[in-house]
Amino acid sequence: MSTYSKGLEGVIAAETNMSFIDGQAGVLEYVGIPIGDLSANSSFEETVFLLWNTRLPTQIELDQFKAELRGSYQPPAQVMANITRLPKDAQPMHVLRTQISELALYDPDPNANDVHSVQKKAIKVLGAAPALVAAFDRHRRGLDPIKPDASLSFAENFLYMLNGERATETMRNIINSELRKYFDDEDTSGGENARLFGFAETYKLSDGDTLVVSVNGDANETATFQVADFVDITVATAAEVALVINTDIAGVT
Repeated sequence: MSTYSKGLEGVIAAETNMSFIDGQAGVLEYVGIPIGDLSANSSFEETVFLLWNTRLPTQIELDQFKAELRGSYQPPAQVMANITRLPKDAQPMHVLRTQISELALYDPDPNANDVHSVQKKAIKVLGAAPALVAAFDRHRRGLDPIKPDASLSFAENFLYMLNGERATETMRNIINSELRKYFDDEDTSGGENARLFGFAETYKLSDGDTLVVSVNGDANETATFQVADFVDITVATAAEVALVINTDIAGVT
């Protein structure tokens, strides 16, 4: 006799070694490395490499990865042009989802799903995403998009395209830190791609659990998890966890 589970209740959708969180002990790790250590000692690009390869890169590997990523900063011209035709009150996540899907129309081999091909697609998507987000934000404000600058890091380039100004060191460090908190992805319709890179995860938390994080080597900050912040705190998604961390520590919503 079959057992019926409402939605994914009681169902283990995926397991991963990519991340670990213990709210009671105040631990958040990526591939066994505490988030505080990554925040203080690594860049966004280095942490991406860590998650995609389950190890930190050599300097040569990191330089090559950065070059590939920067080579993907500029989305296809037609994709960028379409952003200016979108309603200014459209929901940003719906816009980003649609524009990311549109990138596949310019992929010469969109159905290739071997590891090498998927990694190349991931770099293309990751590299182009900041330009898409920044262009739509400026479109909403009645401003023209700013072309990416491949001489800048991922975080610096994003801030430059948003504001039209070079980022200060403090702002660069803050964005680098914030970006690293969004690596995990809840198991939505993109779950298969997320799992391929080890991003799918849920966490068993309790009301009042806390997480202590050192951001950029500064004084420790505390995020507190509460029942009201989750659909179900006992199976908290990484997106929900990241939102609590951002709200409590950085005031970002």
